[in-house]
Amino acid sequence: MNGSRIKSVAVVVGAGMLLGLAAVHGQAGGGGGSVTQEIHSLLNDPKPDTEQGALDWLLRSDQSRDLSLSGPLLTLAESKDPAVRERAVRNLGWVIQDGKNEKAIQEVLKAFGGSNTDVRQAAFDVIRDSANAGGPMASWPATESAMATALRSGDPDTRSKAADILILLKAKGIGDKAAIDRDLRPALAINDRSLQEKVAPVLGVKLPPLPAPPTPPVIAAGFKVDSHFDYGYFVAYVLPQLTSPNKNANGQACVSCHYDGNKTVGDFFLIPPDRDGHFTLEQAHENYSRVVAAINKANPLDSVFLLKGLNNRVLDGRSGMDHGGGVFWLNDKAVGYQLIAGWLNGDKFDAPIQNIRSFETYVKDVTPILVKRGDDNDACVTCHATHAVLNLIPPAAGGVFTADQLRHNYESLTRIIDPDHPEATLFLHKPTWDKDGANGQSHAGGKRWPAGTASPEYHKMLAWVQDRVIQ
Repeated sequence: MNGSRIKSVAVVVGAGMLLGLAAVHGQAGGGGGSVTQEIHSLLNDPKPDTEQGALDWLLRSDQSRDLSLSGPLLTLAESKDPAVRERAVRNLGWVIQDGKNEKAIQEVLKAFGGSNTDVRQAAFDVIRDSANAGGPMASWPATESAMATALRSGDPDTRSKAADILILLKAKGIGDKAAIDRDLRPALAINDRSLQEKVAPVLGVKLPPLPAPPTPPVIAAGFKVDSHFDYGYFVAYVLPQLTSPNKNANGQACVSCHYDGNKTVGDFFLIPPDRDGHFTLEQAHENYSRVVAAINKANPLDSVFLLKGLNNRVLDGRSGMDHGGGVFWLNDKAVGYQLIAGWLNGDKFDAPIQNIRSFETYVKDVTPILVKRGDDNDACVTCHATHAVLNLIPPAAGGVFTADQLRHNYESLTRIIDPDHPEATLFLHKPTWDKDGANGQSHAGGKRWPAGTASPEYHKMLAWVQDRVIQ
């Protein structure tokens, strides 16, 4: 093979097209020195695309593998490029299997404890495959020790994967079962219900009881609530409309101008939330009292604070009033307007008040998860449209939710949040379970989030359920 052809192969591999190497492989008679030398050269190329191409080729072609490539692979396992690092770690699997390379084992264990999710998954796959094959990686004493350490990690995904490996080692009879049980037992004391549910059956013990943290009060003693204007509805839907930035008003909120001490905006004042959007119990009560006092009791829908935010140049529908703070709702079909109008008309919040979470975050982060279709072309809202407990309504035509649909789904979710242990809420865990899962961990819709508790969907939902509006 001449020099120009070698260069062309490098370019081909760098682009992810492996036909050139395949031709070289055939000329070399399979696993020949020329192929190994060419791959060695590509692995040492400074361009990540070329390195990735060569690494992908090695993962696909058993015959091209040669233990003389161990050095470059170990080097690339330390690459700054995560995609290169992930592929290099996967290749260390065959280096360990074929050559019992201790440095490669150490590198995989190091990758497992790293922060990059893809690299960690690659390391997990190498260790798991070795355990299933009874390979040297699984039987190496440092592997069990590293998993025991990872089980105490602050990252839930790392803990979960470490437990999976230890459980697999025990099931395969690799290592001392009593020692593995000792490694697993500390997981029961970690505040991670998914981990506890995974480990307890393996140890043959009952799940530890959930501690009962005090639930913060939602209505202070002596606080007066107007029976027509529901307090829970106000906190869930109305307060966010008055205190959150509105894109139609250049990112301003009502409270941006209507704050205590601003004498240029009349006598309607609100208390803003903290930087993270939270209110104290007293602040929520005070805002409720102030807004109720501003309602036109004879004709609630004519209340000034509602009409001021509504566009006063509407051609079709209700028109608002002149407002120095700008337009918040373009017409009376806008979700924000509809939510406040519903409250003024006497609508009630149909979920426990202590379960109220950010409606804004729900719309931005949670709703897209509910409508995302999986490989079976179904979404959460597809099957749960007929579900008795978690009943969800699919969006209207065009994939847009109406205010009533958003309210219905929000209340269906918040109604079943575990108020004392939000992280144990079932709708967080069901999408991570298989259809035929063991130990009662099954989901009729199957596994919706392939990466389990490492999925971005899981972490968005977890962050939402853990973040109470009233602190």
